[in-house]
Amino acid sequence: MEEVEVVKKTFDYLTEKANFSLWVDNHSAYSKLHPKDYPRHKITIKGFIPDIIGYNNLNEVIAIEVKGKKDLQKGLGQAIIYKSGANHSYLAAYKPQIKRISDALYYSNIGGILVDEEVEITHPMGQFQARFLPDIERELLLLRKSDEASSNRLTDLKLNYVINYLAPLVYVNSDGVAEDELLNKLSDYDISKSRTLVKGALNLGLIKKIERKYVITDEGFLFKSLLRFNEKLSLEGLIKIKSEMKAKRDSTLYTVFPELAISLRMLYNNNEMFVEFMKIFEIKEKQKIPFQEIIEEIVKEKPNLFLNFVCPRRKKEVAMELYRNGEESEIYENKDLLRGFLSYSIVFTLKKHLIDLGILSPKNTLFNTKMKDYEPEKDYWILL
Repeated sequence: MEEVEVVKKTFDYLTEKANFSLWVDNHSAYSKLHPKDYPRHKITIKGFIPDIIGYNNLNEVIAIEVKGKKDLQKGLGQAIIYKSGANHSYLAAYKPQIKRISDALYYSNIGGILVDEEVEITHPMGQFQARFLPDIERELLLLRKSDEASSNRLTDLKLNYVINYLAPLVYVNSDGVAEDELLNKLSDYDISKSRTLVKGALNLGLIKKIERKYVITDEGFLFKSLLRFNEKLSLEGLIKIKSEMKAKRDSTLYTVFPELAISLRMLYNNNEMFVEFMKIFEIKEKQKIPFQEIIEEIVKEKPNLFLNFVCPRRKKEVAMELYRNGEESEIYENKDLLRGFLSYSIVFTLKKHLIDLGILSPKNTLFNTKMKDYEPEKDYWILL
């Protein structure tokens, strides 16, 4: 029996017969399973991605490693690792094969899912003390909510002034506007950044794309109304606000246009990953933390937040390999390695946005040189 068939039968049985809520690894090996019927995930536990993850009928987190007829010992090893991020962990495989390691499953407190013409389940003896359970629960919550605004990477925003991403609101309304028309109109604001402005507005949830048109969201309508009320709903009005922010050394959006800054802050606080990022200040009970310490806390306690919010996409597999090898501490202990896992958009752009929104203090210094010269242990993030 092929592994993909085991995945299908396991998923179907648990969702239809046992009322579980599950997601399947977004791996090319499972491309035959339609995402509509078998929703996908990219959640990691210690650098490994469970073939199936989700909730059982008691709303407890479960993780399932799936094998076909071979590599069962390897599968058992991965299922044991998943105990660090789930209430219950299982190994699913072809019934005649998995029965041979039933004792190993029992003594490892791993459930067995025996797949043949029918599906049989043996459950683990009890729950685990899962260190990374809060990290996994947050990721599953995002999948359950299916809310893009909650899972968008705010660290993908590249422009230094967050107010730039309000520019599309000047032209986007409930009737929608075609992409070419919108890009052409935005060229008056910044001809080289028109697409970046649109992508940022999408990322922040101010607009959305329906078929071939961009349409304003409820959040976008709020900001459009605020700008209109203050007679700033124009490209010239936004440029003027930005000029006022640049006029004085400690001027920020929060000091120039506090109503707008506070509203944008609420938008950021709707983003689950951002909220988890800012919780580091609460955990440490500090107003001032060096960025290296922030990264250490995230790498150690919130692996998926590091992989999906901080780490550049091109470096994600490298980071996952370090987790798999138990070498994740290298990420924050090796300064040269850490620099490779950081980007200008998080150590400068995100920090500047948070200063403008009145989340971080204007007393923060901004890194403005090459990444090879960045000193994370000296880059303090100071709350307002």
